[in-house]
Amino acid sequence: MKYKNGGQPSDDYVINYQQKRTQSLISVVIPVYNCQDYIEATLKSLAQQTYKNFEMIIVNDGSTDSSLTNILKYQQQFENLTVITQKNQGVAAARNTALQLINTEYVYFMDADDLLCPTALELCVNCLKNSQLDIIQFDYCPFTKESDIQYRLPNTCYEMNLAKLYKCWGLSTVWRCIIRTSIIKRHQIYFQSILWEDLIFFSHLLPYVTHIEKLDGQLYAYRQRAHSYSDQSKERTNKAKLQHFLSILTYFEQAKKSDCATWFIRWVNCYENGFIIDYIQHFNNYRNEKLLNKKIYRLVPLVKMKRIYYLYKFKQKIKTLLKK
Repeated sequence: MKYKNGGQPSDDYVINYQQKRTQSLISVVIPVYNCQDYIEATLKSLAQQTYKNFEMIIVNDGSTDSSLTNILKYQQQFENLTVITQKNQGVAAARNTALQLINTEYVYFMDADDLLCPTALELCVNCLKNSQLDIIQFDYCPFTKESDIQYRLPNTCYEMNLAKLYKCWGLSTVWRCIIRTSIIKRHQIYFQSILWEDLIFFSHLLPYVTHIEKLDGQLYAYRQRAHSYSDQSKERTNKAKLQHFLSILTYFEQAKKSDCATWFIRWVNCYENGFIIDYIQHFNNYRNEKLLNKKIYRLVPLVKMKRIYYLYKFKQKIKTLLKK
């Protein structure tokens, strides 16, 4: 598997614990960085799954707290568990390290501070087996206190329209999807160490996907907290956000001969004001308002018209402003 533009898996990692006794259907991958206060609750939710034929690969991404100690407390509760420690490289590299070890039919990427409904894997596997899917998706419920979690079990599983997915945020977070592993490995798809790495990942994945279904239930509990993995691993200043945005523009510009470019342009079209304007406003907060060149606003409608040339012009204009 090839890796470029960041997100390289670690060549120097330590397997802290490995126990594999059966061939599993699903690999659950969890990158962990300084999550000592939440990782035990996450592992408990996986230990309570009614479906047991899954393996877990936990990548301790250079945590400096007690995350690894808390993980190893649960080693006897899982039949198939691998725990890896590597130097801190970010969530993308941690996932890529795990991908090197996976040989199961499906893979599921979970965050280290979230929870999974006890019947989530069982419900997903039933759909996967019945329909031979490439991806099964489900909804989530946000929470701040575990006592407030209210999962909603699904009533049905329905097929998703691939064309519509290109026009909305339908696939933008990997923790809402279980994915066929062979697609990822055959086409050398990987995570990149930039903002919204999940979006880039799906932009590569979707051109090779033929069958997606969705369970209409909330099976994942998403913890809302101020200092999540992404907040700790990336700068959150307005200038840094705009620089991350530029890296995304550069990526899609380079991919303009493939379906990846249209993914980004269609994503921009999701909302009336658009993602681009939001980032212009971030820049506006960073610099004096007078430095915000109104010509950028004139470029936005042209970018929305899917003109790659104007996407390039827009990027160059932001670069100029960042240098001032």
